[in-house]
Amino acid sequence: MTDENHAWVAGLKEVAAAGPAKISALGQGSINRSWRVESAAGIWVVRRNAAGAGLERSQECLALRRAAAADLAPEPVACCDAYLITRWLDGPGWALTQLEDADALDQLARRLRELHRLDIEGLAATNWADRLPELLAFSPSKEEASLRREVSDLVAELRVSSLNVDQHALCHGDLHLGQLLGRNPVRFIDFEYACRANPMLDLAWLVQQHDLTPDQQLPLLAAYFGGADPYTRNLLALALRLVRLLEFFWLEARLAQGYEVAGGRSRLRQLRLVLA
Repeated sequence: MTDENHAWVAGLKEVAAAGPAKISALGQGSINRSWRVESAAGIWVVRRNAAGAGLERSQECLALRRAAAADLAPEPVACCDAYLITRWLDGPGWALTQLEDADALDQLARRLRELHRLDIEGLAATNWADRLPELLAFSPSKEEASLRREVSDLVAELRVSSLNVDQHALCHGDLHLGQLLGRNPVRFIDFEYACRANPMLDLAWLVQQHDLTPDQQLPLLAAYFGGADPYTRNLLALALRLVRLLEFFWLEARLAQGYEVAGGRSRLRQLRLVLA
């Protein structure tokens, strides 16, 4: 860690008040940088929030506090626009093979349902039928006929879909295996994109971010909903079209702004082929 970063972490009022601390870098993501801090107050994770990330930190803090109170997330120590401090959570991460383990999948589904039942007061929902045209308008690819057609077709379907109409759950908003810790219980981390949404959105993000095949999707739906009838499968298919576009627009914008995202350029090419 550079002296500048060490000084920044050590100088945070919460870290300074905890006394002498061992500070170790945890790496850098596409949005933030994080450090592990060990002191007399315990083990913390300090995250420095990136500027210009287009996130609502107040929404993140609200959702995180509610999830932590339900033992679904790490307890926050400090939460503000500039940085986030949470208590360290021990527990193994998840691998794709666990999505093929019926017991692990049932645990994940149960904990997701608990998350989705939390209080949504104060959390904003997004009108996806309005949001997609806004994202298209700022896209460098906005003149591509196939992209415009997909946005137009999806918007028409979303206007009458429960994905847009029935947004009653506290959703993680960026669910993937890297956000899951432990077994019995499973906990969630990184609530940067937490929002009020339809529960199917979280399942769709998990499917999309790991390119789960239809055969892998069905056990996930069955574990969460108790079955995978045609309506449920069709709703997931629609949600996948939505999150695919959201991922495309997000990656495109970050790369256009000069931010490096690990594997971002190849992923963007892959998404462009799928959308075409």
